[in-house]
Amino acid sequence: METTQSQVPSSASTSARLVEIFISYRRSDGDWHAEWLHRHLEGLEYVDNSGQPCILKTYYDKTAAGVDDWKLQNLGALRTARAMLLVCTPGIAQDLSKRKKGSDSLYAELKWWVRQRGVAPIVVDPKGDGHLWLPKLLTVKWPHINRIHLSSNEAESADPEYQLRLIDRIVGAIRELEQQTLAEDLAQSLRQERRLRWALTAASILLSVSIILGLYANERRRESNEKTRLAEESLTVAAGFLMRLLQYGRPGQTTSLELIKLITEVRDRADETQFVTVALQVLSCWGLASIQSQLVHDAMVDMYAAIESSASGREPEVQSRIATLKANTAAARSGSEAPHPCMAPTS
Repeated sequence: METTQSQVPSSASTSARLVEIFISYRRSDGDWHAEWLHRHLEGLEYVDNSGQPCILKTYYDKTAAGVDDWKLQNLGALRTARAMLLVCTPGIAQDLSKRKKGSDSLYAELKWWVRQRGVAPIVVDPKGDGHLWLPKLLTVKWPHINRIHLSSNEAESADPEYQLRLIDRIVGAIRELEQQTLAEDLAQSLRQERRLRWALTAASILLSVSIILGLYANERRRESNEKTRLAEESLTVAAGFLMRLLQYGRPGQTTSLELIKLITEVRDRADETQFVTVALQVLSCWGLASIQSQLVHDAMVDMYAAIESSASGREPEVQSRIATLKANTAAARSGSEAPHPCMAPTS
């Protein structure tokens, strides 16, 4: 490992913060410089602006692990990189994806960096004419992008001072840019956290509303089922009541006492509106037309009183049927003929 002014004692390595950098280059003419950067920067230790020891980890595709999808591996390395080193050779001037089918991995890296980062790449200029080859997508966003000259002849010379100055300059750029990148990632993380918090809040509200609506729907369904059950039960009883009352008119089968029991049942169930409604209709239909018993009459009076003092008595339909039944009963007791409420008029 190279010895530079940026190094920290090796004892600090265990507590050093890892700083990842991404080396982007065109293999056709930038391979030597990319390899040189990797060889001199990988594992290099330095102290950041806050005094914390750091250690560099370079992503150089030729030394990357063999995986089944190198594009995903490149993308992962880009996302965690705190700085990008771009080797600026003539080969990077053109986006090769425009000339051939498929993509240009170099330009894919640059486009991602331009979209996702606010800090420019560190441009390494091998021949000093990098301004001629810089892609437009970089100069549009960073029109005054700086370049660090890296001559292969001088870099390979025996002059250690040149290498030291060059490495220190690169590390100095990394030191400044990686703090900005770190701040960008932190800001993005906070934005994502806020969006997630809002999404979770919205989801919680929607879930609460869904639960409330579900409970309301279940309660309404339960009420509806209960009403249906009560109605069916009332109709069943009313049907039984009707069947018993139909015995009336068959001598020897329905007595006044049995009829009084039925009328008493209506009185006792005066709060059951639906049952009362059906029972009054039945009594009107089968009319007590020949009932002259005072006991039956008294039972009818008690039934009326019970119904009229109950909730059922406030229902218009119940009131109408009571009036009809009273009229029919009065007509029967007076000996006059009342129209039968269950029979359709004949022509």
